[in-house]
Amino acid sequence: MATSNIGKLIVIDDGAADQMIAQMDEQDANPQPYVRREIKWGDPKKLAEALSREYASEN
Repeated sequence: MATSNIGKLIVIDDGAADQMIAQMDEQDANPQPYVRREIKWGDPKKLAEALSREYASEN
């Protein structure tokens, strides 16, 4: 259940906190480049036909 973790405490020492802060600063200074991914849906006509068949009973 999602609420089972509410109220738990995470304790880290100063060294781990400093390392996390350094890593966050490094990521902020040198972000990874954005990669655009295209989703291939296939033939638009076949997609339109499939959608019209799927939702034809709702009209």
